[in-house]
Amino acid sequence: MQKGDIIFVYGTLRRGERADLAKQAHNFDTTFIGDDKINGKMYHLGAFPGVKASSGDFSPNAPIVVGELFRIMAPSIITLLDHYEGYDADNPERGLYNRLQTQSEAGRTVWVYTYNGPVSCEQLITSGDWVKNREIPVRNKALEL
Repeated sequence: MQKGDIIFVYGTLRRGERADLAKQAHNFDTTFIGDDKINGKMYHLGAFPGVKASSGDFSPNAPIVVGELFRIMAPSIITLLDHYEGYDADNPERGLYNRLQTQSEAGRTVWVYTYNGPVSCEQLITSGDWVKNREIPVRNKALEL
């Protein structure tokens, strides 16, 4: 990522959420562009979501993830985002999240952090919207009778 690139945020970094990117960046390091969507599947991981997505053109027939776009105005925010997301630049597949570029519904090329860990169907947020579904409990099969 570099200055001028667009990042798609879908969870705790969305405006009004606990790690609100607009507030963390003090409105100097990023500029809010608007709401948008990408293709992918969102999973409830407890206190935060994870998205499994891939590069490519947006398809209205594929699963979607709802989020927000921000333009990167200062390179310093990239280091903060990488740290927050647990991105390992030396070994991206070993970090908590990796990052990739994909196309949004609005036709923009955006960066998104994608979850590297395993997921299960019980954790799937079918709406693709963390803000609407962050309180859904994660089912634990070991506790079911």
